[in-house]
Amino acid sequence: MFVSSLSGTVNFGGITVDSLANTETTVISATGIADHQHVQYKVELHRVDFNGTLQPINGSIFVGDDIAYIIQVNSLATDARIGHCWARDAQSTLQLSDDDGCSMQLVGDVWNHFQRQRHDNNIIFRNQIKAWAFPTRIFVDAVK
Repeated sequence: MFVSSLSGTVNFGGITVDSLANTETTVISATGIADHQHVQYKVELHRVDFNGTLQPINGSIFVGDDIAYIIQVNSLATDARIGHCWARDAQSTLQLSDDDGCSMQLVGDVWNHFQRQRHDNNIIFRNQIKAWAFPTRIFVDAVK
């Protein structure tokens, strides 16, 4: 996942989120692999302040900043889980978790385990990480 300080977008696994826009209203549709049901979900990226409160990202993200990567899935997908995750830039790919969703990058809070909870009619997956950058990039890569 990377944040471009020029465009204000976040790209993670082929999903691009405009971090300057209100991503709470962005709904992305996908087809479930196993049962081909239509799954509604949305992705949000937030800055985490010193007391753990989520804040919108307004401006640049710096290496080491606390970030929360949040995925909300409609609760109709009761067996929803996060599986294989990765980050990539033009030159590199970093596997973040295996097919079972187990983090492969725990050191340095590059990618932690997702916390899962129910809220209203949604299943919420939250992963809190530290912003990082590929050594070959000039932009910050937020991984969690």
